[in-house]
Amino acid sequence: MAVSELEQLKTSTLLAQAGLLVAASDAVGRIALLSPGMQELFELPFEPMPEDEISTRFRLFTPDGSTPLPTEDVPLVRARRGEVVRDALIAARSATGSLRHLRCNASPLIGPDGLLSGAVVLVQDVSGERAAHLRQSELRERLLETINHQLRTPVTNLLGYAEMLDDQRAGIAPEAQRALDAVLRAAGTLRTLLETISALVDLDRHAQLTKTYGDLPLVVEQVARAVTPLFDEHHVELRLDQPVTLPVVLDFAEIRRAVSELLKNAACYAPAGSVVRLRTRCEDGVAVDLTVSDNGPGIDDAELDRLIQPFERGTDPRQDVTGRGLGLAIAHTIASAHGGALQLSANRPRGLCASLRFPIR
Repeated sequence: MAVSELEQLKTSTLLAQAGLLVAASDAVGRIALLSPGMQELFELPFEPMPEDEISTRFRLFTPDGSTPLPTEDVPLVRARRGEVVRDALIAARSATGSLRHLRCNASPLIGPDGLLSGAVVLVQDVSGERAAHLRQSELRERLLETINHQLRTPVTNLLGYAEMLDDQRAGIAPEAQRALDAVLRAAGTLRTLLETISALVDLDRHAQLTKTYGDLPLVVEQVARAVTPLFDEHHVELRLDQPVTLPVVLDFAEIRRAVSELLKNAACYAPAGSVVRLRTRCEDGVAVDLTVSDNGPGIDDAELDRLIQPFERGTDPRQDVTGRGLGLAIAHTIASAHGGALQLSANRPRGLCASLRFPIR
């Protein structure tokens, strides 16, 4: 038995014992290794095949389970072309039509000569995990929608009748006035709770995009004009620094909302007489960086991740800012839906930088 055959036998035995779902390709993209677990999962025996057949032969789809996965999006192909792939989610259909969701991590293989010699992918079957997550999401949405719709009318009626009685306070006995005050407070609390639930429902909807072609600086200028009264109210100046034109493909309604939330947040926390700067750049031709910086109290590094979560707000005792703490969470949701991110960092020597980064296509 040749040395290479012996090593291949050892590798196959190890993979079989470990139960790992592993595949590897060579420098030209041919499947060079398919672990026993992968063969069982896909109901395919190992045989070399070119990478342009992988999606079809393995019956691969995008996570929706209905759109065939393009060859260039196959994690093993992406890695063979030099990309490190982390936690890519794809779907695969069995010969009988059942659907499985797979989490893939792939990496290029570099030979002793420093050249790319192939790629390897490690696959994890997360069908059960995804199904449980979808069930939880559906139950959560159903609960929120039920509370939002079933409670809104009775709470509105309760508050309306209480306010009507409050208009006739002069003719009500003192004991009844105190009871009325308690009713008004309780009804107001319920209304605030419903508004918060409605905001949660809307937060999920910000991830549903409809992309169109347009000019980003023009949209940013429109948002800036819309929030000018708020800046005037807080005696804060807004300055824009952006290119004359920047054509992009985005959901502009959601981008307007994200930019508006960042500007409103900055206006509320910036001290009177200060300047808030909005800077738009696309320096690599791939992604846009839109940064809003202020000279407010800033945020401790330990709290940066907390503040992009719903209902979280800064804790500086000198700031008297109302609101439900959803602005940064909304901007984060919109950026993530576009394949980007919201990053918070310190604006030295004082203040906060909130940067939206998202692909231009």
